[in-house]
Amino acid sequence: MGPERGPRSFPFSSKIREQMTKVGIVVRLPTMDTETKPRAALLASLPFVKLLTLSLTAAVVLSLTAPAAEAVQVVQPSLTIDCSFTGYAGDLCEQTSRAWATRKNVNLKIERKKLTSTEKLRKYSKLLGAGSPELDVFGVDITWPAVFHKHLLELKNYFPEAATRYIPLYIQNNTVNGRLLAIPFNVSVGMMYYRTDLLKKYGRTPPETWEELADTAAFIQEKERAAGNRELWGYVFQAKAYEGLTCNFLEWVGSYQGYPFIDDHGKVRINTSNVQTALQTALSWMGKITPPEVLNFAERDSHEFYRQGKAVFLRAWPSAWAEISMVPTGVLLIPKGTSRGTHSSTLGGWSLAISKYSRHPQLAADLLQTLTGLEAQTQLALTGGGSPSLSILYDRPEILKAAPHHPLMMSLLRNALLRPSKITRADYPEVSQEIWTEVHKVLAREQTPLVAISKMHEKLEERSTRWKK
Repeated sequence: MGPERGPRSFPFSSKIREQMTKVGIVVRLPTMDTETKPRAALLASLPFVKLLTLSLTAAVVLSLTAPAAEAVQVVQPSLTIDCSFTGYAGDLCEQTSRAWATRKNVNLKIERKKLTSTEKLRKYSKLLGAGSPELDVFGVDITWPAVFHKHLLELKNYFPEAATRYIPLYIQNNTVNGRLLAIPFNVSVGMMYYRTDLLKKYGRTPPETWEELADTAAFIQEKERAAGNRELWGYVFQAKAYEGLTCNFLEWVGSYQGYPFIDDHGKVRINTSNVQTALQTALSWMGKITPPEVLNFAERDSHEFYRQGKAVFLRAWPSAWAEISMVPTGVLLIPKGTSRGTHSSTLGGWSLAISKYSRHPQLAADLLQTLTGLEAQTQLALTGGGSPSLSILYDRPEILKAAPHHPLMMSLLRNALLRPSKITRADYPEVSQEIWTEVHKVLAREQTPLVAISKMHEKLEERSTRWKK
């Protein structure tokens, strides 16, 4: 009979027990002495205990041989957002998105290509038409929710208070067939900027009508040129053959009470005396108070012309303020056609939408909530580089002081003119192109207003069979 042995532990090696502890396996079995040994031997002989012992040992051995980096593999979700907005709105979109991605541990790709609205429209049409998941969150122009409505994610569940939280006209515009498809990010509406120093110098008051604007612009232009400022012109706007010219045309027509020229039932009403008067008025500016080169001006071209001190009046969006504020500048409503006419401003701005082909719609919605939330929208407003989409911010004194157009925004936004995209839907890009093409020819003196209106009416009427209710 051998010597009596003291208590001994369950027979795993110390190295295996140590590794088991590191990976979270804790084994608590009784120690064995001379009294418990027979019972332990019986327990160890049972099949399920043998199987458990082998399984635990194998698991520990595998953990010892497997590289630590491969033990747990975390898949980081990926999203793509297009932040191709002009000015500070684009910077804010990028900065806020990067900070969000860091907090959420998301692999975020940010696109910021310098594309025109027309180029963006083509790009998104191609991606969405192919059902591509490459783009998750992207900016949509005011007319695009209706154009892309089949390809956009419904957002009501993510923004249940949108109707009361954001500027109502945008929610109305962005809701198609009862589906909320985009949330406003940087709101905008047409307005008139003017040189406060020059109007004061010549004792002129801000104009109320187009006639008054033309008279004031011509007077100051003449006086300044006589004083040596030969490069000064009275009025500039966006007359290039693109969407911006359609926006200007809409305001001219609205100011002479010719809006809408496509009604809610799809009926075309563009061949009217009001529309003819509006076009004739715009034509009368060309070469007199408006330089010929305006025919090639988009937004930034007109801003730069004004910033260089070459214009008395500038029609532009609120985003222009960041580029022209170094010049003594005030802001006005778009002039009325006559004293009995209407101040008419086209609704602009950009909203954010989510592709319904996104692989991570919940994450995309979370990013969209951040970009349109209180912190980001406050930053946008305080820089003067954009106008916030949250209604509550227009009650704050610091926001109203940040840019001269902010006090006017809510009244302008309540009555702004919507482009006819909701009724024309996917046809809107072609409708707008037909408008800006004919209007541009009028301003270039290639055809009369009457001929242009007749051609627009004929083309729109032909298309309208698809819209009429």
